[in-house]
Amino acid sequence: MKNKSAEELAGELKAISLNILKSKAELILECVQNDGNTIRDYQESRDFITQSLVRDLEHQAVELAQIDTEIEKMLEAFDYKLTTMPGVGNAIASKLIAEIGDIRRFPNADKLACFAGIAPKSFSSAGKGRDESNKQGNRELHGLFYFLAVTMVSVSSCRTLIFNNFLLF
Repeated sequence: MKNKSAEELAGELKAISLNILKSKAELILECVQNDGNTIRDYQESRDFITQSLVRDLEHQAVELAQIDTEIEKMLEAFDYKLTTMPGVGNAIASKLIAEIGDIRRFPNADKLACFAGIAPKSFSSAGKGRDESNKQGNRELHGLFYFLAVTMVSVSSCRTLIFNNFLLF
């Protein structure tokens, strides 16, 4: 790293992370330079362990890519159109399918909402009633719907912001 320029280091790091700027590469090089002697006790063992961890991470990245491909194939077989919704990728779609199962088992949306625990629960006694949040239901599915709602609001807000800014030009 001593003979590398900030541009070279930033170029190498961009393969790992897209948000690496030249300023970060300069900071890394400065830290290495200021560290001085980087040879420590048991340096060969430390280097081996670090390289082993990097190899493991690279292997896991390949495995995850293969898993994503297989999930994509399975989603095509189910022929659901979940990924056409904004903010819904393969991972969320597959989790929804795993938690809901065959959606045709629910006669209407209200039954699915109750199953997920997102429908309010009505409590009444002596003619007085109130609705409270439902603590029952599939909590994993409840969390997925919450995540989707937040994602869709943020996607919608971004689209509105972009559209409004476009109108200003």
